[in-house]
Amino acid sequence: PIPACAAASVASAWNAIMGLPRRSPAAHTTETVLAVLRELLQEKIDQWRARVERTLLRNSAIAPLETAVLEEIRRRGRTLAAQSKEEKDMSRSELWSIVWAVTHQTMTLADEGQESATQECYVRQEACFHALRQHWEETHRHPSAPPEGAKPAPPASLGRA
Repeated sequence: PIPACAAASVASAWNAIMGLPRRSPAAHTTETVLAVLRELLQEKIDQWRARVERTLLRNSAIAPLETAVLEEIRRRGRTLAAQSKEEKDMSRSELWSIVWAVTHQTMTLADEGQESATQECYVRQEACFHALRQHWEETHRHPSAPPEGAKPAPPASLGRA
């Protein structure tokens, strides 16, 4: 509702400045302003995705990571943004904890021909997951787990989303 209220205010202000009555075909509406806001937001999202792919993911596609993270968020019964005043938005550290978890999820495989021999391997093998694991190995002393008492963070070069 908040973006809709902002859009209604912008439309009303624009129409007042231009001397347009509300029902004029040239008048802006909440919907026309919301369409512009959606377009601007989509441009920002696309720019941020390209930056993440170029820097953190070392030129690999973000789509497999995005899908895995959203599936894990749903599996945990959470959403990125609160759906009511009683809920809390997902924190940045909680989101990065999920990114770390899906990136480092492993499974055990039995070696063929050897009954008791097993091998751990990462569940997700796409390039973006390899790039993230490599990033954490380069930036943390113990790549198999988040730093002590903290959740992994994105590189400083990414800034805030």
